[in-house]
Amino acid sequence: MKKDLADTNILTAEDQNNFLLRLERTDRELEQLRSKLNSYICEPKTYGLFEQMEELQLRLAELKMKNTEIMSSLRMGRAQLGNRIQQQLQDLKILERGVAEYIAGASNC
Repeated sequence: MKKDLADTNILTAEDQNNFLLRLERTDRELEQLRSKLNSYICEPKTYGLFEQMEELQLRLAELKMKNTEIMSSLRMGRAQLGNRIQQQLQDLKILERGVAEYIAGASNC
């Protein structure tokens, strides 16, 4: 049964461990997105694409920093992070869509 983080902001030790693993996986996903954006295939060919790439890289750096902060807090045993974790995972999905749209746009130029 999947726990709904909106119901509670306090996590059990098991939940903390599960979310720590998920956030570590998210960290690897962020690195993969960064690698994709830095590949020669995604080189911006227009000013609009350049601006879009800059925005994506900024959002990626912010997500990576927040991810690291949340993982550190979980490792220190802070149990009141449910809402932050949920928001982090939602932000990752939004960033993934943005990167996919950028790559599609960059390859069409």
